[in-house]
Amino acid sequence: MLEKVTWATLLAPNNLPEVVKRCEATYLICTAKRDQEKIRAMPAFKKIAAMMPVEFSDTPSESPDPMFHMDWFRISAGIAKARNAIYWNIFSDVVYSQNAFGNAAKAIEAGMAGCVIPTVRVISETCIPDVMDNYTVEPGEPLVLSGGETVRLATRHMHAITATSAFNSVHSRPNSWMVYRVPDEGMIARSASTWFFVDPSRIQMHWYAKMTENDPVYLDDDDPASQIHVPASSDEMFFLSLAEMGQLVGTFIPDFPNVAFDVARVTRNANRANSPFDDCFDKVCTVLPYATMDPEKWAPVEQQSETAFRRIRSLRGLYRVWEQLRNSPHSRSAGILALAIISTKLAARWPTEHPVTAFIPSNAALDKMPEGLLDDLLAWPARRRLVHRILGLTVADAPELSAVESCNLTTLAGTTVHLEKTGDAHRLNRTANIVDTIRSGPHTIHFLDNWPEPDMVSATVQG
Repeated sequence: MLEKVTWATLLAPNNLPEVVKRCEATYLICTAKRDQEKIRAMPAFKKIAAMMPVEFSDTPSESPDPMFHMDWFRISAGIAKARNAIYWNIFSDVVYSQNAFGNAAKAIEAGMAGCVIPTVRVISETCIPDVMDNYTVEPGEPLVLSGGETVRLATRHMHAITATSAFNSVHSRPNSWMVYRVPDEGMIARSASTWFFVDPSRIQMHWYAKMTENDPVYLDDDDPASQIHVPASSDEMFFLSLAEMGQLVGTFIPDFPNVAFDVARVTRNANRANSPFDDCFDKVCTVLPYATMDPEKWAPVEQQSETAFRRIRSLRGLYRVWEQLRNSPHSRSAGILALAIISTKLAARWPTEHPVTAFIPSNAALDKMPEGLLDDLLAWPARRRLVHRILGLTVADAPELSAVESCNLTTLAGTTVHLEKTGDAHRLNRTANIVDTIRSGPHTIHFLDNWPEPDMVSATVQG
């Protein structure tokens, strides 16, 4: 597989040969010592070694742990950082489309600090014979597959790992991405990608620490989307990830389709929670066509995927706020928000692209509510009022408190609240004082010593 499939597609003229034309490169290969001479004898290896220096690194044992490749990613990324080089992730069990590396090299020249490449998991037992039977090349010769041909292979040999990420799939597994079928013409992918290259001097990837496959990535920049390249089409770059048919079968969840909340929750796990990039990935609709694209077929599917991932970004933002509330001294409000996230349409009305300022009741404010009122508000028949109350105390693009003397603010419910400075403090609607403030990403949370009634929230107070 390595020589006849992976390296054959790597040798396509617009892949590795194009990279070495554009930059100085070194290929680091980590493998068992017993296999190194066998690899050196391969015609494809000789072609690669003629283009660029190749260095071998021994695995810690002749039969390393199956997950050692994750350790190697961390080690090699650290080597690249020490050499002031860009780290490029070249897998050994994949099928690359013909332009993947050349276009990634162009992204480097354009100043990108990182690039992800769209991918689909396929069944190795059926895909490899298909490639070798229908795209026969001599050992050491390049195998040129267009983006469309590669996508067609993906549809013929789709692995259950990918099938369970499909929109409206019967079964599912925990993941952070989804694919959408466009009948007879291809697929649309959202966040179905993996890191292709990273400049470790600009992006700090914690592959150097003892972490897991979904290591968090940090970037010290207010606009991370401007620093990374996310392809919009498989014609630009694409690869198939080969996997045995039974791989990860134990992670599948039968009779449970993908839902937006689960996708959002996966991207908030401990290993990814601080990444600024998930929203960037979600916003790109990557088309994977294998035939001429009919706009009338693609447009509604693109819109369907955008609607779903706008909701996922909203849920992710709400989940971030919930995490902050849960860990704050005013944690009781976290339970109220969790109830609203899970059982109401709050996410559908939450803005995804703008910072918000939310006025949240403190624990003391909840303690002061009349007996039974909070229980009534949280009961199922009143959930709509709960959403109105939350939205009626949340404002988009609010000014910093330090800049406020007296102003009216329009809430996400379309109502108006009044914020004014009183001495050294600020007060909302002249009934609730701000007693604490925390940040949650781009969002601001002000805690109140009183939770205003709905009629107070909707009232405009004249300054």
